Amino acid sequence: MTFNDLQNLTAYWLDDLNFGYFTPTQVQLWINNAQVEIEKLLIKSGHSRYNLWVSTPLVVGQSDYVLPADFMKIQNLEIVLSGVPPNEALTPVLPITVNQKYLIDNGQSTPAVYRFRKNRIVIQPAPDTALLMRMEYTYLVANMVNPTDIPDVPTEYHEMIALLATSDGFIKDGRQNPLLMTKIAAYMASLESDAQERNQDLPRSIVETGNNADAGFFW
Repeated sequence: MTFNDLQNLTAYWLDDLNFGYFTPTQVQLWINNAQVEIEKLLIKSGHSRYNLWVSTPLVVGQSDYVLPADFMKIQNLEIVLSGVPPNEALTPVLPITVNQKYLIDNGQSTPAVYRFRKNRIVIQPAPDTALLMRMEYTYLVANMVNPTDIPDVPTEYHEMIALLATSDGFIKDGRQNPLLMTKIAAYMASLESDAQERNQDLPRSIVETGNNADAGFFW
């Protein structure tokens, strides 16, 4: 569905096809909010649908780097020590708390840890070489603006956007619709099922991450 289709469907379920009570601006806001909520549910599946890779050259002596404007969560941070894909030597940059920063050398070396400060990521130690830093992160879906915009969720969940937007309209209007909530619950169950059953090539397993040399998959 397009952004325009979603607005019309929401207006239909709200019994306000001519937007005589609810304004288009209100409905558009609810639709974009619903798209974000569905993204959050899909992120829980852990299949990297909303992940992107970005990279930046390090600046010698500089610890702070601005995060992407659509940044939501970090998945992986690494530094390329040498080589080119696929033959690269990589080193991970791991998270620390604010208080743990005092345990890290304040000199310049290859960065080993990171923490956040507002819209920036802070790495320590400050780099002593202009290596490449690469980050995999989960992005926040962009708001739809134009009538022909397509939501950034799988096609099978487009209708759910309108359902969630309609539920916001009912909150504003002080109404209840049990049938609507039943349909939303069915979509929620479908999302949960998809998250659990997406991999079918192997049975479910548990991964042990200790120091045991025999650690691995347990079926």
